[in-house]
Amino acid sequence: MKLESWVYPWDMASAGVDAMLSEMRDLGLQGLRIASNYHPIGTLSPRSKNRRILYTELGGVFFPVRPERYGRIRPQCWHEAEVLNVWPQVAERVDRYGMSMSAWTIGMFQPWITHQVPDTARVTPSGDAIPSMACPANPDVRAFFTCLCADLAGQYPIEGIHLEGISFHHYNYGWVRPRILIDLAPWTNFLMSLCFCQACRSKADRHGVDVEGLRTRILRELDHCFEAPGDTDRAPPMEQRYHEWLQTDGDFAKFVSLREDAVVQLIQEISDAVHAIRPGCRIGVWSPIEVDGSAGVNLERVMRVVGSVLVWEPSKRLDAARRIRAATLASGRDVHLSHFQACGWPHGADSPEVRHELETAYSLPVDSVVFYNYGLVRQGQMRRMIEIARSLERT
Repeated sequence: MKLESWVYPWDMASAGVDAMLSEMRDLGLQGLRIASNYHPIGTLSPRSKNRRILYTELGGVFFPVRPERYGRIRPQCWHEAEVLNVWPQVAERVDRYGMSMSAWTIGMFQPWITHQVPDTARVTPSGDAIPSMACPANPDVRAFFTCLCADLAGQYPIEGIHLEGISFHHYNYGWVRPRILIDLAPWTNFLMSLCFCQACRSKADRHGVDVEGLRTRILRELDHCFEAPGDTDRAPPMEQRYHEWLQTDGDFAKFVSLREDAVVQLIQEISDAVHAIRPGCRIGVWSPIEVDGSAGVNLERVMRVVGSVLVWEPSKRLDAARRIRAATLASGRDVHLSHFQACGWPHGADSPEVRHELETAYSLPVDSVVFYNYGLVRQGQMRRMIEIARSLERT
C-alpha cells in the first residue's frame, strides 16, 4: 500500500523543500501530490514558520509555466517566485528522498479564468453567469487545461496528474458567503447546474437541439419548484424525474448527453497530450462523486485513458466503491484506486470514523491512501494516521 499526501507549494516554500521532503519521508510517506493550480481559498498552516495564512480570492497557477504554449487563456501565475520555484526544486530532489511526485490539478473552479475571459463562465438556464466556474465545453477552457497538463508533463518527472473538478459542478459551488434561504431538491439543483453558455448552446444547436425551447421548459419546471406553497421544494425525486425527462424530452436527452460528452472528450484530449510527452503518467479522476457532491466522471467512457480513480468516503458509498474497484480490475490495464483520506474532518486522527474509513478502503482494496492535507494538520495528527494505516496492513 502506498501512502501519499496532498501538499500546497506555499507550505513547502515556507518549510523549505528539503526539510519537508525529509519530514514526509521519515513519517512514512512515499509520495506527494502537489498543487499545480488552485481555486480561491484561505488556509491556516499550523506548523508554518513564516506564513500561517494564505488567502486568494481568485486562485491561480503555482508552477513556472512556459507561456508561449498557451492560447487565449493566459496562465495567471502566483506572484511569489519562491512559491513557484517549489515545483522545480521538488522535481530535482524527490528521487533523493525515495518519493514520487504527482500533480494535483484543479479544473473548473478557477475564477481567475472567467475574470480574464468572461465568456468562459458557466451560465444558468435563467441566463445568469456564474464567474466562480468555467465551462468544460468551452473550447478555450479545453485548450487551456490540455496545455497546462502537457506543460506539467513536459517539465517535471510526475507520476500522475490528478484532476479535481474537471466536470460540471453544482450551480453554487465556490460561492462566497452564499445566501440560499430555501430548500432545493436534488432535481432543482441539477436543473440549475445545466449550462447555457454560448459554447453549450452552439454545440447543442449543431446537434439539432431546440435550445430555446428546452430552456423555456426547464425554466417552467424551475418555477414550479420555486413557487412551492410551503417550506419545501416540491420537485419529484431526482432519479424519477430525470428518467421521465430522458424518455419524454428528446432535446433534454441530447443536451445532457452532450454535456457528458464534453467532459469525456476533455479527459481524452488531456490524456492524448500528456501521454505524447510522458507515456507512463497516470491521468486521475474522481468517482462516483466530486468534491461538492456532484456526479464524478463517467468511468465506463474514460477507463481506457485514465490511470487512477479517486474515491472519497467509501464507507458511505461502499457499493459504488466496489463497482469502481471491479471496473479497474476488469479494465485489463493497470488502473489504480486511491482513497482520499480527509483526516481531521471533523473527528480527529484517533476517532472511530477515521479508522473505519481506512478499514473500508483497505478492504476494497485500494492501491494508495492520500492524506489531506500535509501542511494543514499538526505533525502528530499525520503521524498517527500513518500509524493506523500501516497497522491495518498487518491485520
